[in-house]
Amino acid sequence: MVARHAACRDGLCLIAAIMVSMATLIVTLHVLTAIFLIGPLALAPFVGLRAVVRRDPDGVRRAAGAAMVLGASSGLVFLLGLAATGVSRGVSYSTPWVTISITLSVIALGAVLAVATPALRSVAAIIEDGAADSDVKARMDSLRGRIGASAGLAALSWAVVATLMVTKPFS
Repeated sequence: MVARHAACRDGLCLIAAIMVSMATLIVTLHVLTAIFLIGPLALAPFVGLRAVVRRDPDGVRRAAGAAMVLGASSGLVFLLGLAATGVSRGVSYSTPWVTISITLSVIALGAVLAVATPALRSVAAIIEDGAADSDVKARMDSLRGRIGASAGLAALSWAVVATLMVTKPFS
């Protein structure tokens, strides 16, 4: 029940209370989906690298598949973040930390989906072929470096996003 206040009239306080609770719900869902989707997405390419070291093509393919599914699912995190920004007071899409967070999230997602995942799939095919000449070794090293760099960039980007969302600088 909403307490009556002198400024409350015609149900405006009730509407304000519902909006606050809706904003809280959306922010909570945004945080939970980020934890359960972005966390594993950040780790999937690293799991794939471990499978590369073990020369396990199925493990590499599973990591690539997980990265692709989690990456696509992370669109929900993005939509909830946009909704949370839309219903929050004092925060808009032009708030610098929000703009930086959106930009870094797009960079991180692009690094995983456009660089790490295709590289993981290529490595899985190379391992399965079983060739071991110097050209194949050089190609594997190049792909491992690409996977590691893109995964590191994504993890660092998401760490900065989390820091920005907690500290809310430039507000």
